[in-house]
Amino acid sequence: ENIFSRALKNAVSKASDAEYSEISKSFISATLFVQKIVGFIIGLSTVSLLIATYTPIFKYLGMPIVPILNILNIPDAATIAPATIVGIAALSLPATLIAGKGVALISSFFVVVLSTVQIIFFTESANAIMESEISLSVFELIMIFLVRTIVAMPLIALIAHIIF
Repeated sequence: ENIFSRALKNAVSKASDAEYSEISKSFISATLFVQKIVGFIIGLSTVSLLIATYTPIFKYLGMPIVPILNILNIPDAATIAPATIVGIAALSLPATLIAGKGVALISSFFVVVLSTVQIIFFTESANAIMESEISLSVFELIMIFLVRTIVAMPLIALIAHIIF
């Protein structure tokens, strides 16, 4: 018997032992978790959008990224640098920051892919970490974000240069 058939048989056997109350408890727990996360994300996104729109904070935070983008040969480095950092604050803010600024297609690709990587590898995992019993400080979460961003940037630049 192949591995899939054996796995399916074991799964059905294990599921038949489950009680309905466990399923309903798990559903309620997941629903409460989602409500907390959605409320947190909406609040954080609103504040971040206000900060990005009405203050130069993200522009200043993006300045150290400009030389890295220049080394990676990404056009419009000064324009897209703030968008590389703002991914920590909100999901769609990086694309919003570069919209209508006439950046090169490769630069737009770089920002969109980087923000997607940030969403997948940081934003969602940070929310789960905050809700779990793993004790990490905000500083440690920000350091995780920066390390993952720095590791992802050359890989995304390589892919961007291959495509464009």
